[in-house]
Order: sequence, then structure tokens, then C-alpha cells
Amino acid sequence: MPRKNADTTRELHLLLRARRAQLGLTQEMLAKATDLSRGGIALLEREHAKKNPRLSTLDSLAHALRLDVRDLFSAANAQRHRISTQQALVRIACNVYRIRTEKGISQERLSVGARLFRTFATDLETLKKEPSVTSLERIAAQLEVSVVDLLEPVPNRQYVGRLARRSWSADQAAHGFETDAHEPT
Repeated sequence: MPRKNADTTRELHLLLRARRAQLGLTQEMLAKATDLSRGGIALLEREHAKKNPRLSTLDSLAHALRLDVRDLFSAANAQRHRISTQQALVRIACNVYRIRTEKGISQERLSVGARLFRTFATDLETLKKEPSVTSLERIAAQLEVSVVDLLEPVPNRQYVGRLARRSWSADQAAHGFETDAHEPT
């Protein structure tokens, strides 16, 4: 049975405020460490504010707060994960691909089932799309896993291979060569 996804945006403000206080950081200090504005930090810490941060924002916050990004999605159980040096986006791309193919789900079916643009999964797996919290929660629900499962570190070989494919595709595109990679419209 998959772990239930926490309502991350609802719990995030509590975790951010508590961890920032635990480390003795002001909103200004955290903003400087993350390249976010103080107002952006304040908004994320506000209980009833509408917020749907992107993965890169959470990755930056986790790094500044000396957490793994998975910890931001498992606030309810206060579990602390070993901090991974792998980029969260690459971990998600690898894990979404692995879980999706194990379950025999097409990229289009995953995207549409998660109520996202038809090519979203393709763009995510090829590192061309950065998901928001809501998108991650929808994808995890469609795959019947938790967001934390999608953020698990991957074997180094897979990680490096995914980065290499992205570099190769970008390099080929820069030189005018066509690639097999999906280009967003």
C-alpha cells in the first residue's frame, strides 16, 4: 500500500517556520541563502496563503535548512532523510520513468490521468519541465506512490545517464541536429 501524500502546501509553512527558528535564521537570512525574496519566504510561511512552489524552490529551501527535499514532503512523520547530493529533478525523472514503466503506464496516460498537459510526463522525464508541488502530488497519486518515493535517490549510473542524455540532447539541439527527445510546443 503506498504511503499517503501529505498535503504539502498545507504543512509546509509549519515545517519551514519551525526549522528556520531551530537554526536561528531570520526570514531575511533564509531569503539570502536561497535567492528568494523575504516576501517569498514570508508567503511560504503564511498558513492560509495560496502557494504552489516549484521543485527548485523547495530544493533551495531544503539545502539552506540543511534538509533533504524529501523532508519537506514528510513533515507529518518528522522523519529526517540522509541528505542526497543528487538534484531532486533528476531523481524524480528517473523514478517516474522507472515506476511508470514497471506499471505499464504510457507517458500520455500518466499526464492526462494526473490532470496535466498531455506531454508533461515526457517533458519531466527528459528534464525539460520543472514540476510544482501540486503536479508532483498528482503524478504520485496517479502512480499510487508518495511524493517521497519519487524523490528517493537513484543508483549513480541511472543518475549520471539521465544527466548525460540531457547534455547530449541540448548539445545536439544547439548544433542544429534533430534529436529523438520530445520538444515541447
